[in-house]
Amino acid sequence: MVVTKNKPENNCLASLMVAAIVLPGVVSEVSAAAPQEQEVGVELLYYHEHGDGIDVVSPVIYGQFSPTPKSNVEISAVFDSVSGASIWLSSDRTGKTAVDTTSGASTSSTSDTRKALDLKYSHYLDDLTWALGAGFSREDDYESKSVSMELKKSFNKQNTELSLSIGYGADEILIPNSSSDDDSDSDDDDDDDDDDGDSQEESKNTFSMLVGVTQLLSPVSLVQSNISFTNGSGYFADPYQQSLNPATDQTIDDTRPSSRQQWAWLTRYNHFFPKWESSLHLDYRYYIDSWDISSHTLAISWYQPLPNDWTLRPSLRYYNQSAASFFAETLPSTMVSGDFSMDQRLSSFGAISLGAKVVKKLSDNTRLTARIENYRQSPDFTWSSGSNVDDWQATILALGLRYTF
Repeated sequence: MVVTKNKPENNCLASLMVAAIVLPGVVSEVSAAAPQEQEVGVELLYYHEHGDGIDVVSPVIYGQFSPTPKSNVEISAVFDSVSGASIWLSSDRTGKTAVDTTSGASTSSTSDTRKALDLKYSHYLDDLTWALGAGFSREDDYESKSVSMELKKSFNKQNTELSLSIGYGADEILIPNSSSDDDSDSDDDDDDDDDDGDSQEESKNTFSMLVGVTQLLSPVSLVQSNISFTNGSGYFADPYQQSLNPATDQTIDDTRPSSRQQWAWLTRYNHFFPKWESSLHLDYRYYIDSWDISSHTLAISWYQPLPNDWTLRPSLRYYNQSAASFFAETLPSTMVSGDFSMDQRLSSFGAISLGAKVVKKLSDNTRLTARIENYRQSPDFTWSSGSNVDDWQATILALGLRYTF
């Protein structure tokens, strides 16, 4: 029997924020001019895992301003509040998981908060745009800082754009003392920041680079393709995951390589249909990394204007992933040497997301948006053989208000 404690991945919330952003409609040219519209907006995002999972409430405030005709400033602030169940799960040799009712493991409540701020300054020349960005994020046990630089060059009568961006991130992770087993001890520890014996600090650094091209194929269609590379070093393990074999009292921490190289190729195609005043967006992303994980993502969305200033955008996304080389569905009978993880996020699985977004134009300057998405992960959705991970499902709801001036 294996017992595992799970904590939501830190990158999960950031991923949800990115998913809330949609591509703009097809434009008549690739322009290197500052946005003509300035805007401010708010959005409230709610994320719910079905079953004994977590709930996340994320209010977002964002704005876009042009101090001069040749410059633009973007800013966003996020406050994530996480609550729900921190579940101890058991697994037999078949890999089937269930709540453990015999070993004393139980479901306990957990909570966490994250505050994040992102800034970006862009400056526009005749056919060249450069931008500088910075980001900061803090959780109870995680702190992240990042900087980025971006260059965009347009030519071919503003019909082609090349882009290059680089970024650097530095993360600090607070590792809890494994001997702290109950919540009451953890609460007491929070009041004593000077007790170094309660936790230890690890770090992780990442360098990323992206090269891309956007090409107008016609006045109503464009294609965008980019290749990105990320090189990371430091602490990648999940300190909240431990595996226990009661027969031998063997406890194994989640251990992962101290480096990770990631490659991704993303291609997008947008086509506008003048007859229906609608647009079709198609995305494909291929990903590989040094942990032997590879994935494919296919996405399709349709933007359809409706009467009375409504717009509807249904979307469908399919994701397929292979397992990391050090992932195991069951605990081996012998001692483990080297990297080892039973984190199902590193397993082979498939996932399907079905969503819809509606936009209501309240006035020339004000728009109300609402979005719903259902995400389901299952071994039945993957073309990889031998996957026994559990079915898992989540729902995302978002409500936003945007004002342009």
